[in-house]
Amino acid sequence: MKKLLLLTLVLSSLFFLSCQKESIKLSGTEWKSFDVDTRYEEYILIKFKTTTFEMWYKDIGDPIFMGYQGIYTTTDNTLTLMKDGNELVGVINKNILTFSEDGEIYTFTKQ
Repeated sequence: MKKLLLLTLVLSSLFFLSCQKESIKLSGTEWKSFDVDTRYEEYILIKFKTTTFEMWYKDIGDPIFMGYQGIYTTTDNTLTLMKDGNELVGVINKNILTFSEDGEIYTFTKQ
């Protein structure tokens, strides 16, 4: 009887742990988007650190450069980028990050 109770407890714990939402870990990752004005730009790259991010731009014929940096937060699958009091909110779905800004949709893919 004790073995059955122990087995039930272990299986219940495993079930509970597997049902919890997976935490999104962005630190150390890079995400690239080709949703740019192709007359001038090649791509945009976001680099995530522990609590900060850097937004890099690659213009045609020029070396890549950092446009700006800020802090970010995540809640469930929502990502908020903050810079100088402005917020940009996106949605993370596995290896795809999507932002909507000024009627345009920008899709970033995890590298």
